[in-house]
Amino acid sequence: MPGASLVCYGSDDTRGARTLLEWSMAAYGHGPPLHLHRERTITFHVVQGTLALMYGDRTIMVSSTTPIEVSSQVPHSWWNPTAAPVQFQVGYFPHDIATFAQALADLTVGDGHWPCPATRATIALLARYGIKLAPD
Repeated sequence: MPGASLVCYGSDDTRGARTLLEWSMAAYGHGPPLHLHRERTITFHVVQGTLALMYGDRTIMVSSTTPIEVSSQVPHSWWNPTAAPVQFQVGYFPHDIATFAQALADLTVGDGHWPCPATRATIALLARYGIKLAPD
């Protein structure tokens, strides 16, 4: 995933219950394509800046407020809509997603953009972690 990431705590720390990653995203940074997790609930908490979050049929601007929860099976995506960097935490319940995040980072192109969702390697990685691209 583009941007610097830090594993705050992982599956090993929580007996497989959850993983918390902290991300930073540059000004006007792109997030992932619209996708859903088959068996994973996700929470977003912005530490600094503003994050645009699309989930279901809603798009909201999230700043340092209450965490936002996205249930499994709900299509979602996020991006930085501002000229300032954004720092945010993403909690995954259950499952260790830290290895997925590293594998995805390895597939990103040098300028920090997401890999093309149609590449065979990306689709295989998504499937291995129960993630499905949402239809356009």
